[in-house]
Amino acid sequence: MRGYERHLRAAVLLERTRNFGRAAEAFGVSQPAFSVMISSLEKRLALPLFHRTTRVVEPTDYARAFLNEVARIFEALDATTRSIQDFGDLKRGKVVVSCLSSISARLMPLVLRHCWSRYPDVEVVIQDDVATRCLEALKEDAVDMIVTAALSLPRELESEALMEDPIHVVFPLDHRFAAMETVPWRALDGESLVLLSTQSAMRGMIAEALEQNKVTPSRSIEASHLVTIQGMTAAGIGISILPRMALPEEGGQRTGARPLVEPELSRTVRVSWRRDRKITPAGAAFLAALREAIGESDSVHLR
Repeated sequence: MRGYERHLRAAVLLERTRNFGRAAEAFGVSQPAFSVMISSLEKRLALPLFHRTTRVVEPTDYARAFLNEVARIFEALDATTRSIQDFGDLKRGKVVVSCLSSISARLMPLVLRHCWSRYPDVEVVIQDDVATRCLEALKEDAVDMIVTAALSLPRELESEALMEDPIHVVFPLDHRFAAMETVPWRALDGESLVLLSTQSAMRGMIAEALEQNKVTPSRSIEASHLVTIQGMTAAGIGISILPRMALPEEGGQRTGARPLVEPELSRTVRVSWRRDRKITPAGAAFLAALREAIGESDSVHLR
């Protein structure tokens, strides 16, 4: 049957419509040309496929079973072809992602390397911001997806948990915590704290942990940007409480960090998108790269 795919598709269409005129129109050819295709196929098979009268077109009994099987094969072939085309589409397009500043600096470079190694023509725009503005941007359809650690998300968002990011205490190198492998929360009592602003998704979690562990700081300083918090901590203004991904890079730093314990606390890093928006091919490429990056996060000390 080599060279007869178009004829077979025409026969499947005629079996469904039972009308030469409608089938020819749907197939995009004239009715005489369509009739020639059907007759040519019947000649090739050496079997009549349809009973023709002036009023009705009916498939023969064996044609009905034959054409149903042919239709099934074409559906599978078409689905496979669409899948391959979709994969090809992943190599192009643009995706805009809003990401927490405390996640972006450490995680996004790894994600971008993964994405561009497989999909070099995908354009990725990263907008780093605080959690509230990330959520606002997604609600307003200004971005395709967000990567945050929000404790609660609106129901209209689809969300996927990516990893747990443990909470650490950060301190000047000459601080007493430098001699400890882990630091219990209660040891923070009486310290001067440099804290993230109330706009941060972390602030509520930290405040609750301090209260539960009866920690009363000698002084609290609030800052919105990580670089400010890290600079104040390095200068000895106070100690800070940050998730692991927000810790200063190793090498040349004037601060140390230890995990906070009793209890251990972490934030859940999530990727979210709108339920009423289909993920674009470029977005799917970014999401695949994000998952791959998280899977390799041990090697870059993200976990």
